[in-house]
Amino acid sequence: SDAGVIAPAAVSGITVTGGESAFHATPGIERVHLSLENLIIRQNASGVSSESGAEGGILRLDMRSCKVRGNSYGIGPVGSALLRVENCTFRNNFFGLNVQDGPDASSWVVDAEVRRTRFLGNIRGVRAISVHESSMSRLEIEDSLLAGNALAVSASDENGARIDVELSRCTIV
Repeated sequence: SDAGVIAPAAVSGITVTGGESAFHATPGIERVHLSLENLIIRQNASGVSSESGAEGGILRLDMRSCKVRGNSYGIGPVGSALLRVENCTFRNNFFGLNVQDGPDASSWVVDAEVRRTRFLGNIRGVRAISVHESSMSRLEIEDSLLAGNALAVSASDENGARIDVELSRCTIV
């Protein structure tokens, strides 16, 4: 049952530029299922972001064939989220993809899958952080290219948290 979940929002074929956050979900009464396709997201503080909390934020993010460039955070969901990224390019961001669980037990997991995606010229291509003591997050990257990033992939867990990161058939240069 998806009680408290609003209907999926779908956006396709536009350019979003020059703001605080191109797409941002704030805790409230409902959780958001966001589907983004064929977008250019550039020069924002965050391309896609959310705040943690059981009462709101991004429940699911599906991103296909998008170009995310020149942002502080390309994608930066915080809290419980299901994230699927396919055939996207993250270029010249500070963080291409920043996956982080929430600070409390109500926002304890991020489940992320990235396929056929390029992380090019970012300061950090992919960063995964798990901080809550009871959290366990997962990040799987397949058939992707990480090139020219100062740091291709980093993962850290704190306070007894756990994060699993798996790369399959990826090229890192």
